[in-house]
Amino acid sequence: MGNIINNILALAGLLILAGLGYYLFILDGSSQLSGGSFSTNEAEFANQQFLRQIQELNENELQSTIFSDERFVSLVDFELPLVETEVGRENPFEPTD
Repeated sequence: MGNIINNILALAGLLILAGLGYYLFILDGSSQLSGGSFSTNEAEFANQQFLRQIQELNENELQSTIFSDERFVSLVDFELPLVETEVGRENPFEPTD
């Protein structure tokens, strides 16, 4: 008789834990999405700020006159050419004779 009671209590405990887990992870998470820590006013403010920044970026025009400027055209490239060098041994860890 005691074995059946232990099984029933264990099953009831598991059901309570499952219900509590469902509430904490599923139901509580959906309530945060609807307006928990990030309210509608904050979202609207962030949206307005984002749109304002996009408008500022779109108002800027890039001018290509710098590429035809005499100072830019007179720049000199000081790059040194790479010289092919002889490669060492194929396997540097191979013992020498």
